[in-house]
Amino acid sequence: MSEPYEPSSAKDRNELRQLASAMCDGTLTDEQHARLEAILQDSEEARLSYAIYMRMNGWLMRQFRSRTADGAAPSGDGTPPSGTQFPVLGVIGDALRGAGDFFSRPIPLSYLIASVLLGSLLTLLAVMVVPRGSNPDPLLGPSAKPTFVAHLTGTDDAQWADPNMAPAVGWQLPTGKRLDLLSGLVEITYDVGAKVILEGPAAYEIDSANGGFLRVGKLTATAATKESRGFVIRTPTVSVADLGTEFGVEVADEHRTEVEVFVGAVRLTSRVAQDRDAEAPILREGQAASFDAKSSQFILGEPATGREERFARTLPVPERPRETLLLADNFDEDAVDPAKWLVDTSNPWGKAAVVQQNGRVELANRGMLITKSQYSPRVHDAVKITGQWTFVTSGEMPNMDIMTVTIHSTGEPAGRYGQATGGLAFFCYAGLDFLDIQYLGNGFLLDFVKRTGKLRIREGESYRFEIMDGGDTVSFRVTNAGDPSQTASVTAKVSGSWNHNHVVFHNREYHGGDGYLSSLDHVNISATLRVSAADPPAANTD
Repeated sequence: MSEPYEPSSAKDRNELRQLASAMCDGTLTDEQHARLEAILQDSEEARLSYAIYMRMNGWLMRQFRSRTADGAAPSGDGTPPSGTQFPVLGVIGDALRGAGDFFSRPIPLSYLIASVLLGSLLTLLAVMVVPRGSNPDPLLGPSAKPTFVAHLTGTDDAQWADPNMAPAVGWQLPTGKRLDLLSGLVEITYDVGAKVILEGPAAYEIDSANGGFLRVGKLTATAATKESRGFVIRTPTVSVADLGTEFGVEVADEHRTEVEVFVGAVRLTSRVAQDRDAEAPILREGQAASFDAKSSQFILGEPATGREERFARTLPVPERPRETLLLADNFDEDAVDPAKWLVDTSNPWGKAAVVQQNGRVELANRGMLITKSQYSPRVHDAVKITGQWTFVTSGEMPNMDIMTVTIHSTGEPAGRYGQATGGLAFFCYAGLDFLDIQYLGNGFLLDFVKRTGKLRIREGESYRFEIMDGGDTVSFRVTNAGDPSQTASVTAKVSGSWNHNHVVFHNREYHGGDGYLSSLDHVNISATLRVSAADPPAANTD
């Protein structure tokens, strides 16, 4: 029978260190393995020391690897000697098996460093008393990580007592999290579905997965889901238990709490009265009550009238942001404005040309007009492009011209057809009465959501167009300028990535012939709101 392990004994501490070192360098014999496993099974202090030693050794191993000149793993075949295995000790064994790649490679220098560094550490740990139920290391028991039960889902002009500790919208909130709000509103949504709107100044703590503690201030709580039934707001004097409802609570000071029910009912329970069950009234919709700790009595009544609503029940809807114009050109000058545009007529098909005249820019035979600046929904939230296109002549084949606008483009032509490199292209096919969205090159995936309307597209007629680029949703609408009832749209969801964001206007006919001419006018590019995939933008009637 093996001798018991005594953490206070220098001899036993040294034995454990030697066994751990042998485990790391792969020289542990079967007899030593049995002794190590017996020590670890018998002593909680030994398990703590062993776990920290192994974790430190793994860290040193990783540091050693990261510093090798050629980036290769240190020498050694990485195979443990026959009969060597990691002691199976629940979570410790699982963790060590996962890190076995590090522990099985012999690097005497790193082990020596680990031994020297940890010798004094193990001496200290050996005389420490580790209380049962504590969690000094994640390897040794239940996780000490916080339990997240809610999210901060909205704010309105929120000012925090400590700006350096202020949570941001979207942050997870754990039990025990205290929110000290000086002013403004914040919305907290629990994972069970309950919502709390806290109004500053207020001090609130998330004290459970289905409740909170309001020390001072005002809040509105809504528990509309099955999972949130029984949601409780506690104050220094009262517990307010949801019975399927929406209610407001105000704590004026440590002695007085007021409750108002908007929907459903709540049960009120004193937290200071001796006979709490005897005085637990149910407060129903349209009723209010107050509780004074000095008298230990609930005073039932009606909500006060003739004044503004005391409780904020929703966050204010943000004012719709105004559209910001990024580029505008009516092409009234005698030449293309070089501060706004680039021109490319290098396409070998036909006689490409871009000429600004007659209060418009004329695009002939695959000529390209390219924005000098780039416009991305990552910067502008959403990008809106509008203008007017006229199919002037269709060359050798009547009504066979194509209006093309490409976004997320390099602005350079490529391929046998000379289309803009990369990006998403919006096509309006004359003669086919058809709108389409296509990706040029790689990197995009499209999922068409909706096509609406009917449109006749003919030579000699002008058409207003509107493109909305929301990043994950794009829409294309074209309307006959002389007959607004002739309008059609196509909307698609898009996924992918892009590095360039030029907008290219391109006259693109079917077969590369000569004599195809279109004109472009009244181009605006602006930053605006994102569009919904289900709701294409309204027709442009400028």
